[in-house]
Amino acid sequence: MAPDSWINQINRRLSKCRLLVEERGLGKISLLATLPKRNDPSQRHRTRIALGLNQSSADRSVVKSLAYRLDEQLQEDTFSWANWTKERIASASSGGGEVMSFQELVQAIDDRFDAHYPDGKKTGQCIYTAKYKTAINRFKGLHGTADMAAICGVVAEIESPSTRKNVSSIVSVTLDFLKLDWDKKPLHEAGKGYTSSQLSEKDIPSDKKMLAIWDSIPDPRWKWVHGMVMAFGLRPSELLDVEFRRDILDVWTFKTKGEPFLREAWALPDEWIEQLDLRNVQKPATADRRNIARQYSDYMERKKLKYVPLYHLRHAYAIRCLVQGIEVGLAARLMGHSVEMHRKHYQRWINKSHMAKLRELQKDKFKCLSS
Repeated sequence: MAPDSWINQINRRLSKCRLLVEERGLGKISLLATLPKRNDPSQRHRTRIALGLNQSSADRSVVKSLAYRLDEQLQEDTFSWANWTKERIASASSGGGEVMSFQELVQAIDDRFDAHYPDGKKTGQCIYTAKYKTAINRFKGLHGTADMAAICGVVAEIESPSTRKNVSSIVSVTLDFLKLDWDKKPLHEAGKGYTSSQLSEKDIPSDKKMLAIWDSIPDPRWKWVHGMVMAFGLRPSELLDVEFRRDILDVWTFKTKGEPFLREAWALPDEWIEQLDLRNVQKPATADRRNIARQYSDYMERKKLKYVPLYHLRHAYAIRCLVQGIEVGLAARLMGHSVEMHRKHYQRWINKSHMAKLRELQKDKFKCLSS
């Protein structure tokens, strides 16, 4: 077989697609396609994505799978340069050449349950609905390559510690079921989520830093997303279900257990509603509320803009509540979680600067009472 015949064979199978597999200098393999420009996604041009693979030693199934994955993203208009970094491509090429989409991961989780529990039921109270379906729902509807970095990104954004650990565990056994020899350490770390030792004072952005990031965002949709989370302390997943009532925000809150409930959210400071033009609602174009944080990060990376994870903006809101002397029960209610969780996660981040502001606000309470 001629050296390039297997590449030609793949290209013949791609004849109805909008891309080609190319062998360039020194046998390096690239994918050639019409792609959005990195600095202006509204414009497209013919460009190449280097796979970091050599023609003489590349696993052909990897090349074919990557080509089909790129074509799928172009047809569904879900392509993002953030999914085609050197690190993402290398991760997708690991594990014996296996590459998955999120839809394939969802199917694999279901297949793993069927194989492990051949007579197991899938309705009512059972292990499938408690564990497997919970994991499936986290990835269902997501597009792009389900490499380890992308999977960990989804897992790390789950707020409930027990759900985060469960989803991580289900993905882990599914990778074993698929016989994928991936390094699962990042997955286990993502399953742990943030802890007291992992999140520190430096992870909580200042108001000045958050406003500078907001000012740098050109897309009005992601500008609105950033502003809403920093002003109201919302979970990113709640942004599709909000409605203004003057200066009060009605928010639908979705929990892993129990029915969704409606709560009020208040901006802190109130002036940010006008300053950031938040009543001019600019919701992101996604039907999946669980994907907003990841899409925001992908957008900021694609634009090469400095940013912090959206959840850190929520943490900053909680700190402002404490510094402003807002009663813990009220702050927890505004953020949609328990008083216990509020105290556990946020009071430990009070630093000397915060204490100075608190003293200024509360100093009259520490003076001697007149007899």
